[in-house]
Amino acid sequence: MSTGNNDRSTFSKIFTIWNDFVRLIGVYAFVQIGKTYYLYKKKYPFETVYKKYERYDKHGQGKDFLCVDCLHPRAKTVTHHKQSSTPEEMKVGDTSSENVIAGIEGRKYLMRKKCGLTKVSCDHFDIDGLISCYSLLYPNDAVKYKKVLIEAARIGDFRELDLALPENSLKALRLCSYVNQVEREEFNAPFVGDEKQNCMEKYGYFLEHFNGYVIACATADASRIHDELGITMEGQEEFEKVLRDVKTMQDDAIVEKWSDCLATVVRVQKQVHYYALFGATIDTDICIAIYAGRKYEIEHKYTTFVDIQSRETQPRIDLTELAKALNRMENGKSTDEGKYKWDVAGVTDTGPLLRLNDTEADARLTKAERYAHPDQRTINASTIPEDIFLKIVKSYLLYGAQSMFAHANKNPLFESRKVDCVDGVLRGKNWTWRETQTLNSAIDWSIWSIPSE
Repeated sequence: MSTGNNDRSTFSKIFTIWNDFVRLIGVYAFVQIGKTYYLYKKKYPFETVYKKYERYDKHGQGKDFLCVDCLHPRAKTVTHHKQSSTPEEMKVGDTSSENVIAGIEGRKYLMRKKCGLTKVSCDHFDIDGLISCYSLLYPNDAVKYKKVLIEAARIGDFRELDLALPENSLKALRLCSYVNQVEREEFNAPFVGDEKQNCMEKYGYFLEHFNGYVIACATADASRIHDELGITMEGQEEFEKVLRDVKTMQDDAIVEKWSDCLATVVRVQKQVHYYALFGATIDTDICIAIYAGRKYEIEHKYTTFVDIQSRETQPRIDLTELAKALNRMENGKSTDEGKYKWDVAGVTDTGPLLRLNDTEADARLTKAERYAHPDQRTINASTIPEDIFLKIVKSYLLYGAQSMFAHANKNPLFESRKVDCVDGVLRGKNWTWRETQTLNSAIDWSIWSIPSE
């Protein structure tokens, strides 16, 4: 009997030891799993809700995809474009990318799996659209490198490069240069060819490769960015071109801000890249470029085509009547049979560009040429002296803006919105196209008089 008891006692001890060992292993495994999960969530705190890019389908029902940086009649959107279905709580930035990244950080409904969406789409290809799509597919990297990405989206969309070249702007410029140069060399320039097909091909390519370039730019030493990325990353040629033009702007340009009509006059001898030119116009919405030899261009910037939240803007003023006035001023160039004529697109164009055009059919600018940089197109010389030209332009802009303000105070359409006035000029946010067109139609240009010399 004693032998049996001893056996049971020994077995009991072994079982207890084994049980304690298994329990210890279980506790250890639980701790390790918990630690691994904690570290994983710390490193990747945001859900990857969206799995793929989907071709934009205007006629689709929009039940399983999110449209970014564009409008859609049925699908949910996150965009800075006017009159979209974007939730108000997500309209926090100036670019679509900034809205998307803020939504990811804030874990908004559309950025969580319970929203039921798994695909992302956009109806055009540009840097803001690319970064918006990329951010949804790589949410953790997007938040980690958000400063460079948001700056790149701003440079790409508004063409406003900080001419002081702070670190994040320099890195963002390098990223933009990569996208622009590869798009142009491997595919086609914007607004050339079949946009729908080109869009699908470009997103397919860039979304496959973009993450590596984002990380490369964001982690590069800004002071050595030429050396670090010049050999291994496409876009060096455009990057260096922009830097040369920035130097031209810093050394040679004369910049005058017209704060009363949110316009900037930039006098510079030669035509430069848009990033350098518009870098001088930050916080204004109209660029008046004056080049040597009486060559002029006036452009409504993209900042008033979309809704921005960082500052107030004024509604776009249609420049059609200004074009007519300038044509009357030209000396012998804009007669009925003349070759040159001041012309501009309508107020709802992405960037209405007022310029002296060659009216011959094969010489007029296409949308792609108007979108291209000023140094990539011919600018015809005017006969109007620079001081007279600027006096006419400023008079026109102030008269139009003040007329808009007077009408807004009487029109019930504007009773429910907050409207500020600075020197008799409207200021506000999120102007609708209906409001813009209503205000323009109320301006009586017949009583505006061209300033005398």
